[in-house]
Amino acid sequence: MIIYDMKTEDLINPIGIDEKKPRFSWKLQSKISGTVQTAYRIIVRSDKDTVWDSGKVTSDRSICIEYDGRSLSAMTKYSWQVSVWDEQGNEYTSDTADFETGLMNNEFNANWIGSPQETVNTYAVDNYKISCTFKSDNLGLVANARNKDNYVLFNIGKDSVSVYEISDNAWNDNVSYKKLLGTFHVTEHSDSLELSVNKTNVLLYLNGQKVIDEDILPKNIINQPRKAFLMSVGFNQLNSVAEISHLKIETNNLVLQEDNFENGLLSALGTYENGKLTINNAFEIVNPVPSVNLRKRFNIKKTIKSARLYASAQGFYNARINGEKVSDDFYNPGFTDYRLRIQYQTFDVTDMLADDKNVISAVLGRGHYSGFCGYSGAMIYGKESSFIAMLNIVYTDGTSEVIKTDSSWEFTDKAPISDCDYFDGESYDARLEYNPLADDKRWVKCGIKQQPKKPVPTNGTLSDTDFKLTAQKGNTAKIIKNFVGKFVCENPKNHFVYDVGQNMVGTIKLKVKGQCGQSIKIRYGEMTHKDGCIYIKNLRSAANTDIYTLCGRDTEEFIPTFASHGFRYVEISGNGCDISKDMIISVDGLAISNIDTVTGEFECSNPLINRLQHNIRWGEIGNFLLIPTDCPQRNERMGWTGDMQVFAKTGAYNMNIKSFIDKWLDDLIDAQTMYNKNGAVPDTAPLGGDNRIDGCGGWGDAATIVPWEMYETYGDIRILKKCYDMMKKWVEYQSSTDRRNYGVRTVDGKEVPEQSDLATIPYIQVQQCRGDHLTYDNSTPYIYSATAYAAHSADILRRTAYILGKTDDEKRYTELFENIKRAFNDAWVNDDGSVSYYGEVSSQTAHCGESVALDGSVTRYTYYAENTPHCPSQTAYALAVDFDLIPKDKLKNTREYFKNSILRNNGKLTVGFLGISHLAPALSKVGLDDVAFKLLEQEDNPSWLYSVKNCATTIWERWNSYIAETGTFGDVSMNSFNHYSYGAIGQWFFTDILGIRPVEFGYKSFMLAPKFGGGLTYAKGSFTSPHGKISSAWKLHDGKFTYDCTIPTNTTATLKLPNGDIHTLVDGSYHFEINV
Repeated sequence: MIIYDMKTEDLINPIGIDEKKPRFSWKLQSKISGTVQTAYRIIVRSDKDTVWDSGKVTSDRSICIEYDGRSLSAMTKYSWQVSVWDEQGNEYTSDTADFETGLMNNEFNANWIGSPQETVNTYAVDNYKISCTFKSDNLGLVANARNKDNYVLFNIGKDSVSVYEISDNAWNDNVSYKKLLGTFHVTEHSDSLELSVNKTNVLLYLNGQKVIDEDILPKNIINQPRKAFLMSVGFNQLNSVAEISHLKIETNNLVLQEDNFENGLLSALGTYENGKLTINNAFEIVNPVPSVNLRKRFNIKKTIKSARLYASAQGFYNARINGEKVSDDFYNPGFTDYRLRIQYQTFDVTDMLADDKNVISAVLGRGHYSGFCGYSGAMIYGKESSFIAMLNIVYTDGTSEVIKTDSSWEFTDKAPISDCDYFDGESYDARLEYNPLADDKRWVKCGIKQQPKKPVPTNGTLSDTDFKLTAQKGNTAKIIKNFVGKFVCENPKNHFVYDVGQNMVGTIKLKVKGQCGQSIKIRYGEMTHKDGCIYIKNLRSAANTDIYTLCGRDTEEFIPTFASHGFRYVEISGNGCDISKDMIISVDGLAISNIDTVTGEFECSNPLINRLQHNIRWGEIGNFLLIPTDCPQRNERMGWTGDMQVFAKTGAYNMNIKSFIDKWLDDLIDAQTMYNKNGAVPDTAPLGGDNRIDGCGGWGDAATIVPWEMYETYGDIRILKKCYDMMKKWVEYQSSTDRRNYGVRTVDGKEVPEQSDLATIPYIQVQQCRGDHLTYDNSTPYIYSATAYAAHSADILRRTAYILGKTDDEKRYTELFENIKRAFNDAWVNDDGSVSYYGEVSSQTAHCGESVALDGSVTRYTYYAENTPHCPSQTAYALAVDFDLIPKDKLKNTREYFKNSILRNNGKLTVGFLGISHLAPALSKVGLDDVAFKLLEQEDNPSWLYSVKNCATTIWERWNSYIAETGTFGDVSMNSFNHYSYGAIGQWFFTDILGIRPVEFGYKSFMLAPKFGGGLTYAKGSFTSPHGKISSAWKLHDGKFTYDCTIPTNTTATLKLPNGDIHTLVDGSYHFEINV
């Protein structure tokens, strides 16, 4: 028997873990069928010292075995081995595996460091002042600049000042323009100016004389990139010259930049000589608050045994040793609620250090900390980036040394990365690259930044909660695949469009050649118009634009590291100039994700369904970046709870998401804590985006559903233990007396019992802020879906309490489930098994002025019942059936009504987010597999395969995100082409078509119950469970059903064939054949 895939905390040989009692897992493989583990023994050592010997434990468990030895020391390497015994008494011993602890919750003995002065995000500054002393007949002062194609120009001549808006107009018709905003008379030649901007108001003094005091600047336009902010500044002196002797940029008396034309950032605007800056026939802009660059030079005189770097930041960071990146990670330290918790990372840098001279350096980007976060704006968590690090060096002579962030570090803002927002993009000027080891006057003493403060929640106060730095949990974000771009077209002129072939998330690798100072603009889109132009309107206000300025090398390579984009198509053009196609050597798409291990494979005889499976997986890979985002391209990218709960099971079949979701569950616990509202769970985690008041049924229920789904898949009871308080608080919150009643609904602040579905006991949820989101049938009342989910959460909590041995809680939540079920039946389930209800009362459903059903009726005034012109929705039946809310004696009739809800819509979908993961499972639960197959194979809109037929490579947010017949796109306010939620059908591929379902949590024992139907002639696939790969494959041929399966060592399976035959299987491979 072979012992393999040995993991600590679900990672192979991890470093920098903070778990006091890490969990060990392994898999077994035997050539002899029926082999089982009967006992194990784990030995953990530090060097030669044994810190834990479990002894021989009689058990068949091989996953999530918790360490139970001496207290683990911080920053220490441990090794472990496991021995197992089979049923014959034979002993097998594994190879050695390692793990290394991190700081183990000890304080970083270091300072947070950054810029020596206070800074802000200029993309959120709409009140600023620019003072300038100059010599020029035609000064071209540039402000509000996003790049060299989008800015405001103050053209100050001898006799007049003209103000222009320059725009490439990319979010509209792509026809660039130069719009005159105003011309103002000047009475005398000027050599000094003071420009004050307050939003759109301009107050301009020349030589102390007021010239402009008007509202003339462009306003921000909804769902388009920002215009009314400082952003970058500079001078456009093409075909002219200007000499600047003084330049000061400030906001609210905070000086952002002043004068330093010799060595500082402003020197990038021109040529320095005799204390002055000259701009001659040039156009340059800089962000007054660019990236933060830090370094520490030091010498090493001894032989190194090991070296570890522990690092974190407020903002994103890239750390380097001697100019080389310490890892291939992106976007460290990840995304958490930075008010409460920031992760740190651990790097093995032993081989990166040199004898004698060394330098450790870091570049900081805004990230989610001070950059844009969700669609709530910028600087949600803080105004400025800072860095903290400890380099722990152990020498062979037994001594050690710690190099930490403190006042001895140096800072510069004159560096290549001038702009870096996760949403908006990165600007890189290769002319400003530097040697981090060299003496250079650009470096000055860094600033010591304030330690993170005590967390301040969204509501109220927290008395017993402190900020903490915690170890990275799970994998960091890395490049997982390179897609080679192919040239598509040139449209518009001098705009070159490339296709990387897959709608993906990450960044690009661009190789170019050209002259020093030439600047390139890179835009990203998920789709193109029919004429080949990239489609970018659905990005809303996220600019998603990278800029690269060449330094003149033979070949230059650009990989943005602080911005992330969701795209398939890349448009390359000039930045403030035209470029030629021959400058572009290659364009590659670099897909970045925190998950990289495929666990689920599925294939069938329908190529469109196979492509759907591909799309589901790539939607998951792309969106599982830092957090499970709702979309990877627009100004949002938040961890929506409702989206995650409907996709959790599918996600766990497709990819190994255990550590990733374990970390996100920490975020969810933090979100509930920081929301601080009686147990309410906000709509997003981490908190920082749109969080509608009081939490919402179907979204907040992620607090119970996601932990349960993870436990069911991975068998790790610690997930339930960790999340139990969160689960309980949410259920208690939703069942509190002010969150439920008899079903009386409120419209515009007034109770409307005549439009209410009443129960005999007060267990109907009060009106919620959202329901079956983006459905084709808006009739399902929000309180209906919320009440159904409240019952489901109570049922999950009942089962969780039983597993954790909480007898009183199990009794309480069993009773709660039964009460909610009774109220649900009182209000909505009829004697004949059908459901009926008054339509949704909200006036803000699916971005409509009124909630409108498929038949065009206004739902709040309409009663929905079978055998009437207005019939109940698919979601209404799916939730009632899948959550076991229909009494058994009515279920047979309900089955027929449920079936009719599909057939009356011509076999097409009408469900939204809350119904999507329950539709096919509910149909199968009542024996309607044929209807489920019919839905799956439907190709007309709305259906899963409509997007596939129209060349989708990921899952769309809307069923009608794009209408191929008319070439029209969906509502730009919410229209992602990479949104995993509707991919929740993927779970049904595994649970029903392949028939793989857990019986014992973690798949120690499982069910195989394959199903055939529709037009499929074969299906095959596998799921790599915590115990090994389970394979399942069937084929129809000549009236026979053949079935093959593989059972991993140390597991058992129950096989139920379509003819009803049942077999009990141990490990091994099997073949069956039956007549059908």
